Amino acid sequence: MIIQNVNNIYTNSIILTLIQLKNKKIVAGFIDGFIKIYNSYTFIEEQSIKIHNNWINYIIQLTNENIATCSEDKTIKIIFCLNKKNKNDNNKNCFINFFNKIKQIKFNNNNNNNNYSILHTLKGHKDSVEKIIEFNYTNDIISCSKDKTIKIWKIKKNNSYSNIYTFNENLLEIWSILLIKSNILLSINKVIFSINKEDCFINFYDLNLKKKIKFITNILISENNQAQIIFNNDLYIGGFEGVYIIDTNSYNIKNKIIINGKNNWINCILNIDKENILFISNKLNYILYNINKKNIILVKKKAHKIYISTIIKLSNNNKYILSGSKDRYIKLWEII
Repeated sequence: MIIQNVNNIYTNSIILTLIQLKNKKIVAGFIDGFIKIYNSYTFIEEQSIKIHNNWINYIIQLTNENIATCSEDKTIKIIFCLNKKNKNDNNKNCFINFFNKIKQIKFNNNNNNNNYSILHTLKGHKDSVEKIIEFNYTNDIISCSKDKTIKIWKIKKNNSYSNIYTFNENLLEIWSILLIKSNILLSINKVIFSINKEDCFINFYDLNLKKKIKFITNILISENNQAQIIFNNDLYIGGFEGVYIIDTNSYNIKNKIIINGKNNWINCILNIDKENILFISNKLNYILYNINKKNIILVKKKAHKIYISTIIKLSNNNKYILSGSKDRYIKLWEII
């Protein structure tokens, strides 16, 4: 297998998070509080909206197809998404043909297509909201924050939200959460004392019982909210010089994949297919790991100029992935 760069797009701002919607549109969240919506075949900008007063940490699409965003400005925004498909959605070859012909394009500013608007603002956190997830396809939202709390938000009949429960017994900032079972929530807690000293906790909560049931400590794990995935019923968490594998039944560490390299952190993890996982390191490398063979099968070095903050697969064609970086580029990659 090889990973080749087929398109580079300059965005004029630092990209922190990417998502592809059910209507195939691409939504990018930026450090200046804007989201931008792009056509996934042409990558022409269709709309730009000022959502937050500070950087956008994470974006999700809910079951009702509304969008939710969370930010450093301590709020969560609910955005109405008018479900209009791309004109080229029925052309399976359009996506591939387009990128075979064009190597580099720039986004066009076009704010006349108002298919997105802010519905509600959720307030309650006292510090940056680091990540949000949907709770079991109910449109309810779970959020975590640097204020050391996890909040559960219940949707109402008018599509507004109320905070129905708060976990507030944490002693450390919460950088990420992940629902690993229908009622089991994982949180990544971290405090940095200095360059060479930090403390990390992995906490497991039973959402039915509303209590913490397990924790793991004294491990060095990434603070990036995209460094944790469930793959083949195991939990993979990016960390210092490797990836921890945790059993989702016992909640114990069962193995660690060692990634060689001094001060090498795994900042993003993406499942590529049934056998392969892509690790993204702070050294700007793409590392393709085969689960069955238990070895690294490919390393793509210097994928971006500086820190890679986000990476997603495109549903148009699973051979393609998008990455966003603090170098202000969104890059399209083909896996062959």
